Amino acid sequence: MSLEDRLTKALAAHKPITKRMFGGLCFMVRGNMLVGTFRGGMMARVGKEDHIAALKLPGASAMEMKGRVMEGFILIDAKSVDSDAAMKRWIDMALAYNATLPAKTAKPAKKPKKA
Repeated sequence: MSLEDRLTKALAAHKPITKRMFGGLCFMVRGNMLVGTFRGGMMARVGKEDHIAALKLPGASAMEMKGRVMEGFILIDAKSVDSDAAMKRWIDMALAYNATLPAKTAKPAKKPKKA
């Protein structure tokens, strides 16, 4: 089973919205990024307060975009989330942070520009 499929199954009770982002699939809960697939592994949004502690966990590294560290976002190599228990630990950490954020409502679709 692919990582996307495993995340979809693990998050089903939270009714996430999925979006293609960063070349992977991002799972949004309450309108906020939660976890996703990224560069062959998993990305988890754990918040700035837990960033340093999360980096100490097996397979974790800082997420960088265009040479800039995205504080609060952690990359986890695929081998480190092979077990459901390991994946659940990251999901639980991301859900705990997500619960501290205000819920966002979906933005209306953009109207096409007139020519």
